[in-house]
Amino acid sequence: MLKSWCVAGLIAAGYVLAAPDAAAQEVQVPIDEDGKVQLITADLERKLKLFADYPAFREARLFQLPDSSFVLEITQEPGGRLTRVRVAMDAAGAQQFRQRVSLGLQQAAPEAVLDQSGRTKLLVWSTVLALGFYGPAAPIILDVDDSQGAVGLYMVAAGAGFILPFLATKHIPVTEAGAVLGTYGGTRGILHGALAAYLFRHDPTDQAFFGGGVIGGLTEGIGGFALANAGHLSAGTAEMIGIGSDAGLGYGFAASHLAGLLDSSFDPATGEFHEEKRAATIAVALLSAAGGAGAGYALSRTEPFTRGDAFFFRNAGVLGAHLGVAVADGLNPNGDKDKLYSALATAGGTLGLVAGARLVHGRDFTTAQGTFATLGQIAGGLVGLGTAYLVSSRSGDNSTVLLAGSAIGAGLGYGLMYGGFARQAKVALLPRDLDVIVDPLALARPHAAIPALRISYRF
Repeated sequence: MLKSWCVAGLIAAGYVLAAPDAAAQEVQVPIDEDGKVQLITADLERKLKLFADYPAFREARLFQLPDSSFVLEITQEPGGRLTRVRVAMDAAGAQQFRQRVSLGLQQAAPEAVLDQSGRTKLLVWSTVLALGFYGPAAPIILDVDDSQGAVGLYMVAAGAGFILPFLATKHIPVTEAGAVLGTYGGTRGILHGALAAYLFRHDPTDQAFFGGGVIGGLTEGIGGFALANAGHLSAGTAEMIGIGSDAGLGYGFAASHLAGLLDSSFDPATGEFHEEKRAATIAVALLSAAGGAGAGYALSRTEPFTRGDAFFFRNAGVLGAHLGVAVADGLNPNGDKDKLYSALATAGGTLGLVAGARLVHGRDFTTAQGTFATLGQIAGGLVGLGTAYLVSSRSGDNSTVLLAGSAIGAGLGYGLMYGGFARQAKVALLPRDLDVIVDPLALARPHAAIPALRISYRF
């Protein structure tokens, strides 16, 4: 019996002692000196010409071994057979090779080191906006009456919505944050610009209305893109700025409504109602949107928000406003207290945003998880709305039942999505704030600008 226990103990000890070696693995490291390129592809090699001895070259990667040495792994395909060649390097040799790669990138392929992770997203949205708004707005702004001219102008403007951004972003960084904030600016700027037309005229012409939308969309879109790139914003921060702007616009209109700026007066001479304070309402809403963008940025600095975090945060605010409208409708059976809706929607939305900020604290939801949460909330709201519609009376005003049903369904959808993702998204707060980077190759380049040990802490 004692012998069996000794054997078992020796086997367990062997596993424990072997664990560090088993866990020690080759780690891929950047193949250039600046740490921006992970591998050299066949297309990139045609410009760099670093592997002339491998005519069937496919790709090359650099790996760091546990003993701080390096291996350059070259994949080639001579005669249609995929093979790999591994070239061992010490730290000095790896550093020398990385310097050659960086020099080649600077001279022959500077675009390879650009961060263009958001370029596809940006181009898709610019094309959609051109097809849906800029194209139809062009003949209206230029006052083109004949159908041939209008259709031709639409096609030119719609096509330019892809071609011009494509050429403009070919040789510049297009980060995910730039794409996010550029898209927010391009879409919301259309609304802001169209609303701004009312600041100058009580009833603006179609040319002024659509012209304001074009100017606003282009200005905010380009400005948001440039701001995200120049400020080195994260995608989560960019998302929070956009969400804050949307919330601010809603708060502005609600405040105007509660303050009586949306009240209209009846003109017996014309038999029409006039909104005398429309310009003031628009001004309050636009200023509130700008303030909301600033508030979103400030909140994003309290802790690192991912885009998924921002989605859960936004959805909680929307859900709170939804519940507020449902409660207001139940308290207003006669329909004569219209300001009650604005008051309770504002209160509910605010409580929802506060709750959302707490729910995402200490978690890193992915963009996919945040998207699923949005879809789940919409789906839950539709199920609740449909169920309420099926069980409600066919006669009479059932708005309260429908609003309550959709709000409950949306809440259940949000809860299910949050409950399903929250545990795997939970992270420790310290690693999110503390960032430690060790670069042993820096020891081989004492005059380099990049240190061997970099420690940063985000407050």
